Amino acid sequence: MKLLLTIFLSFIAIGNLTISNAQKKKGAGKDTVIEKIKAAVESGEITREEAAQKIAGLKKRGGSSSHEALGKRLKAAVKAGKMTEEEAKAKFEEMTKKVGNEKPNPGVEGVMKRLKIAVESGKITEEEAKKRMVEFKKRLSNEGAKKGKSNNAELAKKIRAAVKEGKLTKEEAREKMQSLRKRTK
Repeated sequence: MKLLLTIFLSFIAIGNLTISNAQKKKGAGKDTVIEKIKAAVESGEITREEAAQKIAGLKKRGGSSSHEALGKRLKAAVKAGKMTEEEAKAKFEEMTKKVGNEKPNPGVEGVMKRLKIAVESGKITEEEAKKRMVEFKKRLSNEGAKKGKSNNAELAKKIRAAVKEGKLTKEEAREKMQSLRKRTK
C-alpha cells in the first residue's frame, strides 16, 4: 500500500514539474518577443507608440505566436470569402517558411523584405510600409552624416598633429581643413 502511495505521489510531482516547465517556456517566448520589440525601438526600426501597440496586442493574444495570428487572419479571410482554403494554406506555408528560414537583415533589402511580408500578411498597409521605408532611409542617411562628421574630427586632429611634427605647413593644413568642411556640407 505504501509503495502504491509513493508511486502515485511521484507521478503527481513529475506531472506538476512538467506543467511548470511548459508554462515557463511559454512565458519565456513572450518575454523574448518583448525584448525584440524593445531592441527594434532602440535601433529606430519602430516608434515607441508602435512598440506599445505590439506589446499590448501580444498581451491581448495571450502571447500566441505570430504563426497562430497569421493562421487566424487567413481563416478570417477564408470565412469572408476573400480567398479559398487552398490559397490560405499556400499563403500560410509561404509566410511561415520565410519567417522561419531567414535571419534578420538590418540593411535596406532586409527591411524591404520584412515590410513586404507584413503587407502580404495584412499586418500593415502599403502606405504604412512606404512611410516606414522612407523613415528608415532617412535614419540611414542621418547615421552616415554623423559618421562623416566624426571621421572629419579625427582627420582634423591628424592634420594638426602633422603641422606640429612639421610634416605639413600651416597653409597646406588650412587647405585640407577647407576641403573637409566642403565634404560635410
